[in-house]
Amino acid sequence: MKKIKINAFLSRLTDKSFDNKINEILKNMKGNANFENPTPSLEEIEAAFEAYTQASAEAAGGDRLKIAARNEMRKHLEELIEKLAGDVMSVAAGDKVKLTSSGFDLEKDYAATEVTPIKTVTVTNGTGAGEVTVKVGGARRAKAYVYEHTLDPATESSEWTEVIDTKTKHTITGLQSVKRYCFRVAVIGKGGVKIYSHVVTYTVQ
Repeated sequence: MKKIKINAFLSRLTDKSFDNKINEILKNMKGNANFENPTPSLEEIEAAFEAYTQASAEAAGGDRLKIAARNEMRKHLEELIEKLAGDVMSVAAGDKVKLTSSGFDLEKDYAATEVTPIKTVTVTNGTGAGEVTVKVGGARRAKAYVYEHTLDPATESSEWTEVIDTKTKHTITGLQSVKRYCFRVAVIGKGGVKIYSHVVTYTVQ
């Protein structure tokens, strides 16, 4: 069975098309009851978009340094949009109406099983107390990752705290020191396909 997908990657768009798509996504996401608490927040994306727009205006004169600064700001904005897309796909869970309401374009159909499972999950101490870094490996064609944790032992009634990231390594802060936690990571593929890893337990320093 094929699932609905959205196009999360805007890097190939021209500057004008890119601006129009960001405006469309922001317009559709504001006040959208399907996505009440998006991650990243719309305020963060709006701030990045405003900074990018200003940098684009300053780069119009052809100054190489200003053009480089604009390009970096666009790259940052693209990364925020990719994270937002991962959150949208996770919340919508393949619902075409919800996905369409987000302002993202729907992708053409591809096999929903294209994404492959995570093979390894490694947890190590972070740089400060109550901080760990979780790293995953083995997944292919992933659009985003959902990093989750809960106190050990994990049961059916456990409440998992989650954060979505597009990178294979994520640092979690604010944990209780000398407490044992359970960690797991879900890989999100095209169309919102979500596959969980095995659970890893680790004592936070």
